[in-house]
Amino acid sequence: FMGGSLALTFTTIFLLYRKKLIIQDIPQLYYSGIKLMLPAIIILMLAWTLGDILRYELQTGEYLAGLFIGKISLQFLPVVFFIFATLIAFAIGSSWGTAAMLFPIAIPMVVKFYGFTSGVELAVVPMVLPVLGAVLSGCVAGDHISPISDTTVMSAASSGSPHMDHVKTQMTYSVPVIIAAAIGFLLIGILQAKEPILAIVISMALPLIILLASFQYLSRRFASYGTAPVAKKLPGRGS
Repeated sequence: FMGGSLALTFTTIFLLYRKKLIIQDIPQLYYSGIKLMLPAIIILMLAWTLGDILRYELQTGEYLAGLFIGKISLQFLPVVFFIFATLIAFAIGSSWGTAAMLFPIAIPMVVKFYGFTSGVELAVVPMVLPVLGAVLSGCVAGDHISPISDTTVMSAASSGSPHMDHVKTQMTYSVPVIIAAAIGFLLIGILQAKEPILAIVISMALPLIILLASFQYLSRRFASYGTAPVAKKLPGRGS
């Protein structure tokens, strides 16, 4: 709140100083900005409320852990949470809202997998960090390609681009990144218990190589798209 307030204050002063803004327009601009951000704020507030209910009242993390123990291995939790976070963020268009819903589920679930029932030190449950990273990455990935995300809507509106055209162009380069990230979280989940340092190196290097190869292929595959034919000069006709 303080960061946003300071940014708003200094931006207003800067624009007034540069004479890009007149005082009479400030109330209307503020009101338009509030309306633009209101849906995202409401989603975030509802997600916080739902997150508290899931964590403290329903104990969803412990319940899901009890269902998954014996049916899914601990090493697959990072990639599973990455996929779930991506799908939820895509559906609701909010990365913060998704994080608020999944954190109360993910942390107790991982702790339960290790056999603990109360708070423990991070060193005792090393899989917590990959799972948290997977949740955060999935939140950003799903929000980035969601048609109803505030960032997607504002980007298209501010640049004058048709909304769905912008969404499609986002998909083109985002989907290979999401697939590579899923491979990375799968690798770090499998290798984490054996060699943590090696797990970090491999889970970052191999997806990066796959990603670069994918973009190189796509770059060649679609190189001719959007290029206009170059007119040839005719002898004696100038240009």
